[in-house]
Amino acid sequence: MPRTRDPIDPIVLDDRGLSVAQLQAKHGAQHPVFTQVLWEDAIARRRTLDDYWGWVEYHVCLNNENE
Repeated sequence: MPRTRDPIDPIVLDDRGLSVAQLQAKHGAQHPVFTQVLWEDAIARRRTLDDYWGWVEYHVCLNNENE
């Protein structure tokens, strides 16, 4: 049976099109969906080399492309 896709979080939808600087200004120290703990896990698993906010921007764009 095919897996149904989870709905995209409204916060992520609202963040579409924002630059790294805009995301950081909007959310402060940490994005509420793409947390630093998740980023640190991605670093540990060697799934990213991005800095934190670059990784957030990538995932915001990725989630909005799959909308």
